[in-house]
Amino acid sequence: MSNKKMGPWQAVVEALKHEGVTHVFGLPGNPKHLVNDLMDHSDIAFVLMRDEKSAVACAYAWGRLTGQPGVVFSNPGPGITNLVTGLLEATCGSVPMVAIANGVVQHQEGMGAFQELDSRTLMRPVTKWMERVADIRRVPWVMRRAFATARSGRPGAVYVELPSDLADQQCDMPAYAVAPAASRCRPDAERLAEAVTLLRQARQPVIVCGAGAVVSGAADEVAQLADRLAAAVMTTPGGRGIYPEDGPNAMGQIGLYFTQAGKAWYDDADVLLVLGSRLEAFSTNSWSLYPKNAQLVQVDVDPMALDMNWRTAVGVTGDVRLSLRDMLAELDRQGHARDPARADRLAGASRAYVQACTAEAREPHTPIRTR
Repeated sequence: MSNKKMGPWQAVVEALKHEGVTHVFGLPGNPKHLVNDLMDHSDIAFVLMRDEKSAVACAYAWGRLTGQPGVVFSNPGPGITNLVTGLLEATCGSVPMVAIANGVVQHQEGMGAFQELDSRTLMRPVTKWMERVADIRRVPWVMRRAFATARSGRPGAVYVELPSDLADQQCDMPAYAVAPAASRCRPDAERLAEAVTLLRQARQPVIVCGAGAVVSGAADEVAQLADRLAAAVMTTPGGRGIYPEDGPNAMGQIGLYFTQAGKAWYDDADVLLVLGSRLEAFSTNSWSLYPKNAQLVQVDVDPMALDMNWRTAVGVTGDVRLSLRDMLAELDRQGHARDPARADRLAGASRAYVQACTAEAREPHTPIRTR
């Protein structure tokens, strides 16, 4: 495709169209070019919000529910600072998001310009990557890099800023090339076999699912592995939804939201299989909840997450869904036989857990006070 003369915001819109974006959340402002181009020259819907905090929350929800980057637009100053909490949540929660902002003019930078702030310093700790564009010819490259980074590896938020003085410039814009789809990495076969051997030998295995398991789309594989191993399934807050909470192997959440039944089962585990979680303080009561006699098998797409807080017996780097598929195949190769007695014991404990939660929710002596 040959180069075409256009301005930077038009190039942004072209990038969004090529990346399959259908909705952008935000507030219009200066410049209006982005909103006008979105509304007039594409099928992308600009969803008008009353506050950037709401806009970034909607973009987060979009990314969380669809697995595709949620896109949010913001204006300078408080518009940018209002994005911070949502971007941090997306980065910590492995949710893909692309934030695009209009910044103050370049020649006034450092002079106390209206709504000026050091967005680079602000955004680096809360995003995977950020860029303030200085040359409009770089817009296609920056947008491609933004979408690739938001999706790849451990997904998260990225931030792109276009200074206001670029809005009226035009150039022969390089043609946009769609960012590569995020690739999934398979685990090392030897490490995986070690993990499966430990799980096969376990007396009471427990599977703990974090946000990474949800992002990977590993629900079917979690259910299959839990059934094959007769293993309890528990989640961090970010892992909820990966397994039915009234399922036959469900034992609730770990950490702050432990139930009495779930905590008792967890404490007696001899192998913990942790999927897509860094085992942060909130999920582990500041790392005080490690089962006394358990060995840890940890699977994560991010190698930096392995051994981060609790020492692993086996650490497996790889996409959670692909790793579980390989684990299921390795169980077959090693000739694993399901333990029906353990499965029945777990199902009974799970039923008791669900019944206890249901009974507690129906207690009449704790009414909601309306005033």
